[in-house]
Amino acid sequence: MKVRTNFVSNSSTSSFIVQRIEREYSPDRIRRIRLITPQQEGALIDYGFRFTRYSSPSDVCSMPLFCRAARKPRGHDYLWLVVPCNQDYVIAKLIELQVSFVGSCHYGHESVFWEPGQKHVIEVQNYGLVLEMYGSDRDALLKRYQGGQLGKTLITLWPLKEFTQLQEEELYI
Repeated sequence: MKVRTNFVSNSSTSSFIVQRIEREYSPDRIRRIRLITPQQEGALIDYGFRFTRYSSPSDVCSMPLFCRAARKPRGHDYLWLVVPCNQDYVIAKLIELQVSFVGSCHYGHESVFWEPGQKHVIEVQNYGLVLEMYGSDRDALLKRYQGGQLGKTLITLWPLKEFTQLQEEELYI
């Protein structure tokens, strides 16, 4: 039995956002700048990403199903994906495709970010959301975080090799 001790667990919901289009506004026009190639977009769609107007992974999890477009509606400048587990695979795929992303992992307890050229995936702990979820024993949980007993710092830099060398059997307990 293998147990992962790095990055996030594989037992919770995570969501990811990829920005496809950036809009540049000037007094006489709006210019749409493509941030990913048609090949990258096609690979993401094949992987399960869908079109959305939402720019935050937190918004994607709370949006109604009818807003989660499968086709490319006008004005949907982002792609989204929600996974129930094994977010490491999604991160590995996005790195492989060289696509910038922002993600919300482990029920929003961690935010993750990466852009091509960076040597690390940045993970930031969202302690407020953790305290909201485990609210009945907030004082004890707060003491554990403040004392460093959980082994998590506010910001962790995960080397890309943590994701580019994934083996399928590592993701299951």
